[in-house]
Order: sequence, then C-alpha cells, then structure tokens
Amino acid sequence: MKIGLIVSFFDFRADVRALAREFINSGHQVVIFYRKTEKIEIESNAIPGVEYRLIIDENRSFRNRLLEYAFMVFKRLPKSRHNYFLMELFKISNFPSAVSRFYYRLFLQIQRLGLNFISYDFLLRNLQYSPLTALDDIDQFVGFTEFQADYLAARLLKENRPLSVYVYSWDHPCKHTRFSCHFQYKVWSEGIRKDLIALQGIPAENIQVCGSSQFSFIYDFLKAAPETEEPFDFPYVYYCCAIGILELIPQEVAIIISLAEALEDCRPDLKLVVRPYPLLKNWNLYAPLLSMKNVMLDDGFRKNPFPDFTAASFDKFRKLKAAELVLHSGSTIGLEACLLDVPSLLVDFGYGRNRSGLSVYGFIHQFQNRKYLLDEGLGLKQPSDLPDVLSKLMLLREKNRRLAAAFPITSLSEISHHLLK
Repeated sequence: MKIGLIVSFFDFRADVRALAREFINSGHQVVIFYRKTEKIEIESNAIPGVEYRLIIDENRSFRNRLLEYAFMVFKRLPKSRHNYFLMELFKISNFPSAVSRFYYRLFLQIQRLGLNFISYDFLLRNLQYSPLTALDDIDQFVGFTEFQADYLAARLLKENRPLSVYVYSWDHPCKHTRFSCHFQYKVWSEGIRKDLIALQGIPAENIQVCGSSQFSFIYDFLKAAPETEEPFDFPYVYYCCAIGILELIPQEVAIIISLAEALEDCRPDLKLVVRPYPLLKNWNLYAPLLSMKNVMLDDGFRKNPFPDFTAASFDKFRKLKAAELVLHSGSTIGLEACLLDVPSLLVDFGYGRNRSGLSVYGFIHQFQNRKYLLDEGLGLKQPSDLPDVLSKLMLLREKNRRLAAAFPITSLSEISHHLLK
C-alpha cells in the first residue's frame, strides 16, 4: 500500500517520524506531503526511503483570500472556548510585530461576540483549489491535527479520497477549529472520542480509538530491560514545568518556590527536582530557584543533548519513575507519570486574582485538565496540603491508576495498523 502522510510540526513530532518508519518496515511505501512553510523542517528531518512532495494545490485568488479571512474571523469554535482563546493569546504573544498583535487581538474580540458561524466544512466546500499535487498513486491518506493544509483538504473531500485524521493530542479537540464532519478520525482513547463528539460535533461513527503514538515510547520503555542506576543519589519530588509563555513563567517559578518551602518544612529529606520547560530558550527565568538549598534544576538534557528522541524519552521516564511524587501545572507529562504508576498531581494554586485571558489560572483550568485531573481529585490545592499528600501516596496512586486505565498504552506497530483500518 502507498500511504500519504500529511504532516505539520514535523521537527517536533518524533513519533510521527517513527510512524513513517513503522509503515516502511511493514512493507508499505510512504509519501510525505508538506506545505512550503515547512520545507526547512522537512529537509532537516529527512527519513531514508520516504518520498517527499510539496503541496501545490493552493490558489490565492481574491475570492479564496476573502473566504479565508472570513473563516479566520467568523469560524466556528469548539465548545471549550476557553482553551481556544488561551491558545490564540499564547500565539499572539509570540508575534514579533506589534501591528500583527493588534489586528489579531481585534479578531479575537470579534470572535468573543459569538459570531462564530462559518464551519470548516463550509470553507472546504467553497475553496477553489488548483489540482496540481500528484495524488493518484496514493491508496490511503493520513493527516494529523491541527490539519492545516486547507486546499489539499478541500480537494480530498471533493474527490472523495480516503483520509484518516489522527487527533495528535488530548487537548486538540478542545482548542482547534479545523475539524470536518466528513473525514474519519482516530483518537487516543474513548474519553477523547467523546470529547470530539461533544466539543466539535463530529459524528460518532466517524471516530475510532487507536491509541497514543506519544505514549508508544512508554510502551517501549516498559518492555526494555530495567535501568538499575538511579537518576539521582537522593530521594526527590519531581516538578515538571508546563508553561512556555514568557509572561506566566515568573508565576510558575513563584509556585515552585512555595512548594520548595513547604517541602523543606515537612520533608527536609526530600529535594525538589525541577524539570524546566524544554522548548523555552531563556532559562534565566528560572534563576530565582538556584538559591534554594533543596531545589535542583534538572538541566542535563540541555547540557548534554541525547542522540535521539527515544534516549531523551527514556531518560525522562526514568526520572519520573524514580520520583516519590510528580507535580506539574498542566501537561501531558502528568499523564505519563500515571501510566508509569507514579503518584502525580496537578498544582491548582498560585494564580492570584487574574483568572481571565492569558493567566496561570486559565492554563491550569483548561478543559482536559479539569475533566481528567481536577474533577477526579488529582489537584494540589495549596502548598500546606503537601505533607498530607506525601503521607498518603498509596491512595493517590490508586486514583492515578484509574486515570491510567482510561489511556491504555500500546505499541507503535498496533497504532499504525489501526490508522490504516
């Protein structure tokens, strides 16, 4: 079979690259379709045996541009509007141009009025594409959310070509807007299947559970020979930073300081090992933590980069596995800890009065965090609760196991098989 993978964020998604290799190892041919804006990322992560094709179906006519702008301003939003606006504010904060930030904030203000009436299907039905990309030799297309190749999507829909869209993360149904009711979707779990139905209005018969490609590395880790050497020569609580928004990092640092002080009071035998947000370039923002005697910054993965993503993942899993407790402020790493059978809690304090817009409260109280963690009693409400938590880790572990049961882990081979069903 010849499989067409329609990719985005190819440099960050090591599991997508691993899926391509898995398809090849299973005897399939793989063609990767990419947009011109991703050319550098594609070239720097080329996989032997894979063919690459630039998507050239784009038709930037006046009519199409008008339709695209209308969709950008008046597009239908997920029911979990909070997640959507939080993510958009995060993206706007990274725009280098003040003019761009102004106009995009204006668009958001219009969207907040509730004028969200243009569906993604409406956009796809009305885009006039140029059918120039070679597609006739492809037996099955697989895309990944957020599926941003709009002109190619319009063509696949019009020409009735087989497409499965893999919902790449547990928060994608909560924050993205490019979901068509006519494509087939593959999701991590039954819970996320229900999220896609409730938040995006996708017909239930169009969604199948196939497992998480991100968690396939945990599957491999648990199958590998156990590592006997401890990652640190002292017992510790592991705090995993989850916030990469510059304006919010000082608040996350303040949360970590309050946790370190509480830990020093109740369990001076434990250190607080802090894993900085990996994609943050300016680690000087964590400088206030360096003066605390019971805090250690886990910066080894930046000082000595690993040869590949698997080695980096296994190092992270070993550190999670050896921790007495894992704390985080809203990240997939909290789920990873549960799947590794390590007590884990979402920190639910430290956000002060600002609970709207781009805020720590908003980050912590995203839809997926509320549904899967906070509503299940997996939140730490204040630093003074830490002694009680540490004295009842077995009870916490049982709660974590119930959460882990809702996200079964499987091999990449099995996931690749399900994606082609």
